[in-house]
Amino acid sequence: MKTNKFNFNKYSLLLVLGFIFFSSCNKDVETAVSKGDSQVMVSLASFEFEDEDVSNEGEKQSRSNGLSAKTQTLAYGKDMKMEVTLERDSTSMYNAPRPRGMKAAAVTKPLEPGVQYKLLVYNQDGSFVVEKLYSYGNEQTEAPILLDAGKTYIFVAFSINDKTKVPAISGQSKLSTATIPNVNTALMYFYKELKLVDGTNLLNVVLKHQFSAVTTSLNMNPNMTGAITEITSPMFTPTNSAASLKLSNGALTYGAQNTTAITFPKLTGGGLRYIKSEQTFIISPNTTTAKLNFGKLIIDDEPKSNYSIENIKFVPGARYNLNITFQACTQDVSGAQGLNWDFPYKTDWYGRTYIEKDGQRYYRGDVIDMTITAPAADYGFVFDMTELDNSMNMELNGIKMATQEIQFEKGASSAQNIRFKDGSYFQGVNVEGGTVPAIYNLRGAQATPIVKVVISKLGEVRLFASKVNNGPLYELELFNGNTFNTFVWNKTGQNVVKITQKVDQKTVLKGYGSGKTKIPCNI
Repeated sequence: MKTNKFNFNKYSLLLVLGFIFFSSCNKDVETAVSKGDSQVMVSLASFEFEDEDVSNEGEKQSRSNGLSAKTQTLAYGKDMKMEVTLERDSTSMYNAPRPRGMKAAAVTKPLEPGVQYKLLVYNQDGSFVVEKLYSYGNEQTEAPILLDAGKTYIFVAFSINDKTKVPAISGQSKLSTATIPNVNTALMYFYKELKLVDGTNLLNVVLKHQFSAVTTSLNMNPNMTGAITEITSPMFTPTNSAASLKLSNGALTYGAQNTTAITFPKLTGGGLRYIKSEQTFIISPNTTTAKLNFGKLIIDDEPKSNYSIENIKFVPGARYNLNITFQACTQDVSGAQGLNWDFPYKTDWYGRTYIEKDGQRYYRGDVIDMTITAPAADYGFVFDMTELDNSMNMELNGIKMATQEIQFEKGASSAQNIRFKDGSYFQGVNVEGGTVPAIYNLRGAQATPIVKVVISKLGEVRLFASKVNNGPLYELELFNGNTFNTFVWNKTGQNVVKITQKVDQKTVLKGYGSGKTKIPCNI
């Protein structure tokens, strides 16, 4: 009987201990699910601009009512016009090609390190829980936010893309009343509902722009002479002075109407032929009737006051490029005169190289020429080259275009002394990526030359060239001791243009030249 009693007490004790242990474990599990054992770590990777929804037929139809993703030709005086294109900026280091008809991914790019943003956490009933200020790039150094596992929270983040401040919140205690009031700069916003699990939860925050962003560029067609010499009081109108954002749904309430100034770089020296503004944020609801207005604009000595481009479409949160290209309306004075040199080099008995033109030998270093007579023209002279190997120069009424032979080739008998103004070189680096071929490997056509010489009505010289066959033209500049002269151009009398080329083994120069006169634009 003693043994039986002992066994009973032993098993009873084990049963009681097991019950206590089981109860204790259940209590710990319940605590982990509901008592702040969920950690929220924040990661902010990028901000977004809205991109087009190319699958939305209604949106595509509405875009046709304003300047958006298409080009319009507008008059700028009777003999000058401009092409105006407003396009969505879809450049992104994250976007991948998408099948036709699918919605485009939002345009994203990284934030600058140090930009501040604030995160607010609300319960599902909208009551405020906690807030935390972050600095982009330092999130891993911040302590996690401790919340209850198994519960769903609402996370709201916002920023004005500033490294020193974030805007204040009105009515923060309840999500239904929380508002960011009167923001007049870049505003970004994030909203997400998330059910937390036990342990670490990663909250990926992607801030989304709430206002439009526009970059405006003015460009002169290569056939134009002169420059952009004045831009006064450029602005978008009508826009709004500020907007308030409701945190619960991102709804915007706009303030009073006003104008938004555009900031261009300063025009230096004799002006510029291409100029690009800083990014301009437009605080405005969806519109197709915005205007770009210039208080004063002077292009190629043609002044305009209070000149406007109308019917511009802006969608809040989208990023745009507004490109304006000016072009003079001209015609050839007497038809383009062609030049067709293509001389292979030969070697004489003494090992000297030469070419043969019209039955005459021209040795390396000799100069060949052709004269074009241009009647009186009020808009200068244009010479388009479709093939060149490897240098050239010109004379106008007895004055040389450049003080030295213009040498395009690297490693020729004379030093290379012309390059692209953007810093690219023939047979060298292309600042847009890759390299630029040698001039003798490029080919063009009369409408798409590889080199263009433009002599203005004032005798000023500008050269342009392509980096690829039949490609767009970029302005050139002389260097390495070579400089342009200023011609004397006769607007009322005959002009004598002499095309010259120094022989350097194979000698090729093909092109077309003509005097230009202005005519009324046909728009």
